Amino acid sequence: MKIANPLYDTAFKYLMENNKLAIKIISLIIEEEIEELHMENQKHVFVDESRMLRLFRVDFKAVIRLADGTRQKVLIELQKSKSEAEVRRFRRYLGANYMKSDTEKNSQGIDVKVAYPIITIYLLGYPLEDVPHVAVTINNTAVDAVTGEPVAMQSLFMRLLTHRSHILQVARLGQERRSRLEQFLSLFSQQWKTADGYVLDIKEVPQEFRDIADYLSIPLRDENFLEQALAEEEIEQRFAEKEKKLEQALKEKEEALKEKEKEREEKEKALSAIAHLAKRLAAKGITPDEIANDTGLTTEEVNKILDK
Repeated sequence: MKIANPLYDTAFKYLMENNKLAIKIISLIIEEEIEELHMENQKHVFVDESRMLRLFRVDFKAVIRLADGTRQKVLIELQKSKSEAEVRRFRRYLGANYMKSDTEKNSQGIDVKVAYPIITIYLLGYPLEDVPHVAVTINNTAVDAVTGEPVAMQSLFMRLLTHRSHILQVARLGQERRSRLEQFLSLFSQQWKTADGYVLDIKEVPQEFRDIADYLSIPLRDENFLEQALAEEEIEQRFAEKEKKLEQALKEKEEALKEKEKEREEKEKALSAIAHLAKRLAAKGITPDEIANDTGLTTEEVNKILDK
C-alpha cells in the first residue's frame, strides 16, 4: 500500500491536521485518554539555514483524563526532525512554551493568567547514539529527599516546572512489532521508501492503524500535495549533498590534523634522539662546537640541550 511518507513535513502536517487521527496518535504515545485536542500552532523552524536543516513543530492544547479519573489541561509540544539536530535547538522551542499562559475565570469569575503542564514528544528520523531504544518515556517522579519516600505530583509548582517527554526513534525500528506503538511507528519506517522519497510502499499495514494509512494514501492523488512533496524532496536531496560535502570537508580536516600531529610526534622523537646523542658526546669530552658539527645543530642549540 502506497502512502505519503509521514516523516516528510508536508505529509506529517496533513496527518496532524486531522483532529480525530491526531487524538488517536497522541493518546497512543502519551498513554492517556484525550478528551479534547486543539492545534495551537504549527510551523517549520530552520535550525541551520546553511545546511537547510529544519524541524517541524506542532503545539496542541489538550484536556486529558488521568488514571485517577481527573481531567487536566496540558500543552503538548510535538517536534519532528528527519535529520540530526543539536539538542539545544529542541530546548529553544521548549522554552517558548514555558513562557506561555492563558486566561481563565477563577471561582469568583475574575479573569486570571494560568499556565499548564507541558508534555513534549520528539519524533526523530535518525537514531540517537546513546539511546538504543525505539521509544523512551521520561516521566515526572518525585521523592522525599530526606526519607526517600515517593511524593505525589499534586503541587502546581512541581507540575509546572517539570515536564514529561516521549522520544520516538523511527530508525531504531526492528522487524518485530512488539507493541501497539511499534505497530503505529511502522507507518513511518523508511525501509518502505520508494524511488520518490516522499512515498512509502508499505507491505503490511497493522489493522488498528489502517485508518491512518488510508488517510495518508489520499494526498498521493492530489497534484498540489505532490508538488509540495516534490519540492521538499528536492530540499532533502540538496541537504544530503551539503551534508556529504560537509562530512568530506570534516574528514579531510581531521586527516590533515592527524598528519600534522604525526609530523610533530616524529619531530619530537628525532629531537629527543639528537639530544640524547649530544649528551652522550658531551660526556665523552667532545666540545659543543664539535657536537654541533656532527649533529647539524647550532652551537647555541647544543648548549641549551646540555644546560637542561
